[in-house]
Amino acid sequence: MTNERIAVFIDGFNYHGLKSKYPNLKWLDLHKLSSSLLKPNQILASVNFFTATVLGGGGKANRQNAYLSAIRTTPVSIILGRYSTKNKRCRACGATWVTYEEKMTDVNIAVEMIMGAVNNDFDKAIVISGDTDLHKPITSIKALGKKVVIAFPPDRHTNRLKQIADASFVLGRGKLKNAQFPDSINSNGYPIHKPASW
Repeated sequence: MTNERIAVFIDGFNYHGLKSKYPNLKWLDLHKLSSSLLKPNQILASVNFFTATVLGGGGKANRQNAYLSAIRTTPVSIILGRYSTKNKRCRACGATWVTYEEKMTDVNIAVEMIMGAVNNDFDKAIVISGDTDLHKPITSIKALGKKVVIAFPPDRHTNRLKQIADASFVLGRGKLKNAQFPDSINSNGYPIHKPASW
């Protein structure tokens, strides 16, 4: 019996559902988590993490750099989008300010899923996201004969994705707790430490 090949696609911007629900479980080993989702007749073909680098410096950028460095010690592909600046203006008072808008993540997920399906790199996709913008690429890879399971992050459940998936579930605290990185990781002789604020 041939093992079913599983590709995991993780929407980093739905990671915020994890932060809001379980803020002490953010130091997450995505490869370990993905492996824990497999059934006995399945093998892990790839794990793909989609995010964008934080603009500027400061604590938020330092925490992200530490986390991405930790992920790079595992066989996970990191696909980066970008942030762009956007000026906003208050209609009531006229005040202006700069906000940041994430670009490319949905497109990157769609491209990687569809290319993987076309190239027959996997039999089933596990998509960790609750973003309804992924509806079209998911229906596209299903049309190519691939199965799709949606693993909803905490607080990111949506019926629109659930209805098109072959199966769906919400990631529970137990799975997340059991897939944490150690507080300190050795990377080519250099330690990567879990940020103190995590």
